[in-house]
Amino acid sequence: MCIRDSIKGRPYRKMAEVVEIADVDPTTMEILTNKPFLWNPETNDFEYTGKSKVFERFSRMTGISEEAFEDEMARRTKILEWMLSKGIRDYKEVSTIIFTYYNKPEDILEKVFGRVQARAELREKASESV
Repeated sequence: MCIRDSIKGRPYRKMAEVVEIADVDPTTMEILTNKPFLWNPETNDFEYTGKSKVFERFSRMTGISEEAFEDEMARRTKILEWMLSKGIRDYKEVSTIIFTYYNKPEDILEKVFGRVQARAELREKASESV
């Protein structure tokens, strides 16, 4: 769901919540939804509610635990926050970082976390895939 607002007279849209379609009730044909992320207007951040049907389904399909999936999402969130803090917005730079993370995650993690923390993140990532 989006909300519309303005800053200094300029209109913008902002996500207020993320809604998943969890299922369809076979009796009523009503769509059953789940809200895995909710926007907190006080902190201007999205907060994970702790339950995602998409995460659960992904876990079942791949054999990767929900916890490992959530850890990977946290790493990727940190990378996005780092890119934002560095002013990286050009689509070519963004795609290069994504491609590099996919192929050589240690290179990006080292830039984001520093060498020592990057190694710890890689060890954790490796243990999750076993």
